[in-house]
Order: sequence, then structure tokens, then C-alpha cells
Amino acid sequence: MTYFCVTIDTECDMPNWKPKKLPTLENIKELPKLQELLNKYEIKPTYLITYPVATEAISVDILKTLHKVNNCEIGTHFHPWTTPPIKNEEIEEATFPHKLDINLHKLKLTNLTNAIKKSFNINPVSYRAGRFGFDSIGLKIIEDLNYKIDTSITPLTNWGANFTNAPIEPYFLHHNNLSNPGKSKVLEVPVTIDIDIPIKIKKLYGKSPEKIKGFISLLGIKRVWLRPSISSSRDMIKLSNKLIENNHTVLNMMFHSNELSIKTSPFNNTKLKLENYYNRLGEYFKFINKNKIESKTLHEFYKIYVNNINY
Repeated sequence: MTYFCVTIDTECDMPNWKPKKLPTLENIKELPKLQELLNKYEIKPTYLITYPVATEAISVDILKTLHKVNNCEIGTHFHPWTTPPIKNEEIEEATFPHKLDINLHKLKLTNLTNAIKKSFNINPVSYRAGRFGFDSIGLKIIEDLNYKIDTSITPLTNWGANFTNAPIEPYFLHHNNLSNPGKSKVLEVPVTIDIDIPIKIKKLYGKSPEKIKGFISLLGIKRVWLRPSISSSRDMIKLSNKLIENNHTVLNMMFHSNELSIKTSPFNNTKLKLENYYNRLGEYFKFINKNKIESKTLHEFYKIYVNNINY
């Protein structure tokens, strides 16, 4: 059986993907509108939130209401440049989590986790590293902080954190190689990314530099993400049908909250583009609902997965 997860990086406005010294949260006001669309199609989101979202009154009030009234989950999204203690160079560079010193990494992530606990009276169990910057040190830290699920892995990609050979199916992470199944306590639910080529060629594709992948995409051979900012509803549905036919366990869509409003991300800088974006979401959610694919939060999916393997 295939399940569906929506994992939303719920974060500050970043019009050019460049952090601001004084971050703003205008996009968070659009979450109730998104939630209405999700409710229409019985979709259960996981909101992965950053430190400002977890501590600013306006965003806390909005998410508290959503969490109370709707079947949704609040998890953690770690941006080093907005999580105290903050250094100027972290803001300037939008520092990857895996570039941090282990002690600073742990201190920041502990502060973020505690902020979420304080604001929402929950123990967050789902996690995504900012800029997908996840490594073995990050795994140890989230394991120590009692997280159960990570969703930082992006198969077929290399961000410096190299996930080119990672599975697209869920797996418990290996402490020394995040692209291999292992014996950690953290279940990886990768972002759904795939390419429609034979498996042997796919391995070669995965090892190729990102520039080569870009050139290959011009020939019509490209990765398809379950990500509405960069994939059409048609491509996402085609990919999903293929994975469902092959009995994949979960479809994991990701996007950013700042894509939901005009000029708060590099996408959707006009009203028309934003309308088209919502249309893509609606078309895909309709596909999920019509095909009776159950939507689950990350923690709900974790419980199902663990029960099945222990059955």
C-alpha cells in the first residue's frame, strides 16, 4: 500500500534564497488558506518549522490554531542562520547544518527543539535539515534529541551532502553512511525524487556532477521531484503512478511555506504564477484523493511503518 506525506519547510520570507538579518514572516499568514485546500482533499501536512516561526507570536498563534483544529503535525526545520547563537557569517552564507562544528550544531538544534516544545507543548519527532545539509553528525544529534523521523535525504542529488545513491524508499539510517540502511533509531523518509531510466543507467546518472545533470535535462531526461515549484502536476502524477504501480511505500512531497505568497521566495513573484502554483497543488491533491491514497503525517507514517516491520 502506498501512503502520501506533505512535508512543508515552514520558514521566513526569502525572496532570493538569501537570509535577512531581520527576518520577516509574511508568508506564514497564508498557511490557513493552504490548510483549507489540504482539508478539501483530506491531506494531512507536516509543518517543519524554523526558530523564528517557533518563537514569533504571529506564527505561533497561526500554527497553534492549525494544530488544534486540523489533523497536522509540527516538526523541526533547522536553519543555522536563524537559530541562536547566530554568527554574522552564518547569515551571509546561509550556512549548511553539516558545515557546523559539532558542539555548535548540537547547541543550536537543542535551542530550536526547546523553543518548539515551549511554544506548542509538544515533543517534535520529525526533522529536516536546512538546505538538506544532513550528515552523520546531524544524525547523532537528532537521535540524542529523540527525533524519530528525518526527511532531509534527496535521492539523485549532491549538495555537498551527497545523496546521489540514496534509496527513495524509507529506511532506518546507517550511522556512517546516510545513503545506506542501518541500525539507527531514525527512520528516513526521503523526498520523492526519481528519473525514468533503467536502474544501471540511473546509478551512473546519480554519480554525475550536477552540471552534467543539467545538460542531460535539456535532452528531456530529468529528475522529477514531488515539488510543485519545479515540477508540473502532470509530471508529478506520472511519477506517482509509476511508483504506485511498483508498490512504493510512500510519496513524500515537499515545498516551502514562503512559496505560498507573492515575492517571499524566488518562485511565484506574480499573482498569476501564484494562482498556477495553487492549481498544481490542487490537481495533484485531487489525484491523491481520487485514487484513495491515504495521507499521513510523518509521525503517523512512522507508526505504520514500524508496526508493519515488527508484524
